[in-house]
Amino acid sequence: MALLASVGIGVGLALKGNFSDIAGGIQILLTKPFKKGDFITACGSEGVVQRITFLCTLLYTADNRKVIIPNGKLSTSVVTTVTANPERRADFVFFAEKNSSIDKVKDVLLDVVNSHPSVLKDRGIFVRFSKETESALEFIVRVWTLKENFRDLSADIQEEVKKSFDREGINFPYQSYDVKIK
Repeated sequence: MALLASVGIGVGLALKGNFSDIAGGIQILLTKPFKKGDFITACGSEGVVQRITFLCTLLYTADNRKVIIPNGKLSTSVVTTVTANPERRADFVFFAEKNSSIDKVKDVLLDVVNSHPSVLKDRGIFVRFSKETESALEFIVRVWTLKENFRDLSADIQEEVKKSFDREGINFPYQSYDVKIK
């Protein structure tokens, strides 16, 4: 009798994790916080949901790695569904040398974002001088785009700002140190 009870306890403890995963899987399938094809971040991983089962959720990362997350853990953690909405806001911070003209930098930044075809102009474009740091002027840019254009827009804006700054003679600040030799 004691042997049978010990085996029962051992099996119960071994299945405890599976019961948690099944309960988490049922919760995920019923509440649908995300679906196949959504890009999510959860449990220290991020990727596109490929499959949701009762025990686990399968993701593929941006570099095509396969990540399997147990549903027990997934159902009790914070999950961010990046692709939940059709539009996303892209936020940028740009720096210019302290002697740069604030108005000129803002004009260049506005020209760059206004000329990009993926920027949703009707959602508003935010370009503002943020602050003066010890070594630079800081500018914040916020624009909206469709979720499928987000990554390309982010890279395009960064590249075009650099090219435009170069054309307009606006320099990025570089840290420098004064070294004095005695």
